[in-house]
Amino acid sequence: MAEALGKYLYPRHVWRSRGLAVRTGSRAAEHVAVTLGAAGSQVTNHAATAVKAADVEWADEVYVMTARQVQELQHRLGTPASRLDEREDVSDPYGSDIGTYRRSCDHITRAMLKRFGTP
Repeated sequence: MAEALGKYLYPRHVWRSRGLAVRTGSRAAEHVAVTLGAAGSQVTNHAATAVKAADVEWADEVYVMTARQVQELQHRLGTPASRLDEREDVSDPYGSDIGTYRRSCDHITRAMLKRFGTP
């Protein structure tokens, strides 16, 4: 959801979404498509991809959803904390109802606006 929102709000940036606990190749949840559509964005041809060290090395900046994810990336990949940006926890809506997905979408949008300003 964050990648799609980033591409929608800030199309001049290059966005990649990776996960720590994903089944590689799995599709976005139906609630993601509905939530993004209501926000004016969309998710097309999304296939989940697990994060690798090369992804972190590729990125100029790495944004994570929670402090726990910072710890996990440090542990799994040896990523220095200085490469990771987690300013506030964003709850993962996976498996939740549509309302939870909408709240997460709003939270991600607000976080992007704080970081990057008005598109």
